[in-house]
Amino acid sequence: MPRSSLIFLPALCFSFSLLAAPEAVKVEVLQNRLDHPWSMAFLPDNKGLLVTLKGGQLKHWQTGKGLSDPIVGVPKV
Repeated sequence: MPRSSLIFLPALCFSFSLLAAPEAVKVEVLQNRLDHPWSMAFLPDNKGLLVTLKGGQLKHWQTGKGLSDPIVGVPKV
């Protein structure tokens, strides 16, 4: 397969996925007090998010409660 085809194939797939997107997308800022957020994980049963920061801290975010203080006992990065 020519190299140009390999570059075009992902672009073609991406453009078709945009056609399946909903008509309107709502963006909502949940938290703006994070210093270099690195990763997040959704907790089951709608119990919020775990957010890791680039410096190694782990925080818990919940609807109505906001962002927790850093969780203690996390191994050093």
